[in-house]
Amino acid sequence: DPGRSILDGIAFLIPNLPIWAYRFWVRILFLIFNCLTAIFAIRRTFMYSQMTGNRNIALRVLLTLLGMLFLLQGPVNYHVLAGILPILWLYDENRPIRNLIIIIVCSVWEGLCRVNWFMMPAVIAILMQVLRTPFPRNKFLHYIKWPLIFLISGGLTSFGIYWIYIEALGYAIPFLNPSMDYAFFLY
Repeated sequence: DPGRSILDGIAFLIPNLPIWAYRFWVRILFLIFNCLTAIFAIRRTFMYSQMTGNRNIALRVLLTLLGMLFLLQGPVNYHVLAGILPILWLYDENRPIRNLIIIIVCSVWEGLCRVNWFMMPAVIAILMQVLRTPFPRNKFLHYIKWPLIFLISGGLTSFGIYWIYIEALGYAIPFLNPSMDYAFFLY
């Protein structure tokens, strides 16, 4: 994953860094990105909530810790979370053009990360759009206009960046090779 290599490589900008410092850097990245994702997701949830007071703060802290635990238990790597953080942080259903720009930037990053996360910036934005906007009975095409634009532009951007990366470095595209005939399988 080039995206992971970019974030991991920041530690190597310091010359003669011991291996423990690099490993510490990677663990810090895991904690920071998981914590920020949980914080922004909970913040976004409570942004539309009616709850107030001290109980609200305790509930936010508890849900953030549970969100971190949930993200840390599975194979959710920190570099793919970096591609959805700006959407969770900056999304505004009243500014679709700004949302589109954020989705495209995040899709560029996800294009450098994992194939199965190519659509995730658009999907997160679409979920926030659909869950917050009431469905008008007579204007279906108007309702799905921005979600479709988000989906198509995000997907094409991620795939295009991945394609450019593969072509620039001369790699075989693994998910487009149905024969699964790779040299490293022999070892």
